[in-house]
Amino acid sequence: MENTTEYTFSLEESTIRVLTVNERRFEQALPAHSHGENAFEFHYVVEGKGIVVMGENSHEVQSDFFYVTGPGVIHEQIPEKDGFLTEFGVYVQIPYKRYEEDGVLASLRKNPCWLGPATSELKAIVAALRQELKEKKLGFQEKIQHMLAGFLIACARNFEYGRPQFRGRLGSGQSERVGQVYSQLMLDEIFLYEYRDITLDALARRMGFSVRQTQRWIRKVYGKSFQEKKLEARMSAAAMMLVSSDRKITDISELLGYSSIEHFSSAFARYYGVSPRKYRKQMCS
Repeated sequence: MENTTEYTFSLEESTIRVLTVNERRFEQALPAHSHGENAFEFHYVVEGKGIVVMGENSHEVQSDFFYVTGPGVIHEQIPEKDGFLTEFGVYVQIPYKRYEEDGVLASLRKNPCWLGPATSELKAIVAALRQELKEKKLGFQEKIQHMLAGFLIACARNFEYGRPQFRGRLGSGQSERVGQVYSQLMLDEIFLYEYRDITLDALARRMGFSVRQTQRWIRKVYGKSFQEKKLEARMSAAAMMLVSSDRKITDISELLGYSSIEHFSSAFARYYGVSPRKYRKQMCS
């Protein structure tokens, strides 16, 4: 279930953009990744069990758990071994206003790392949204747009009245607005799924920017260069495959696009401080 239509509506006199609404089933771990500034992804576990890693913290999740990953929050979804994890996700661009101290949007921005059971109110609105997306009756797009405002309000109330197992705050410098909403979403998706082959030139063409503009924008969004961000994505995928699969290290090297196992092993050791073989032994023992 996926809806890539952008929904735009007003909430507390601010324009909110919902870029994607989808439901995904994970049978393999999703490599560690993060979103750019002003980007928040709200996750609702529909079915299954697994682990959510947020920064250096690991948390068990199951049906009716809710968590949010805001700007710069590195996170990874790992389904239960031989199992799966199905999530309903909403990817939102939330504008920042320095004068905000309370209200729904202020609550959302103050909780970029939150995980815990969903309240009954949030459960009900997620169930209604899933039903609308499944049935697609007359006027469903307009109805979903209104329901999404209620969804964000329910998320904020979940923060205020729910029972968090974990919560964190934004660090300094992470709250300034960045434009080009679609380009930001494109960047997140490319580094998550196309880390093997993407080049800076190809990325610039797809974004419609010059190479220099693309470099500057990646630096502003992630605080890293293109090469640093690509390496982070490749190494996150490598670590995930070493721990959650029985693939040979040679096969992992090829899947990541390295010309030889020696090249891969050297890059991995520089990044993590240990060889791939030793990393697997340490993490799986």
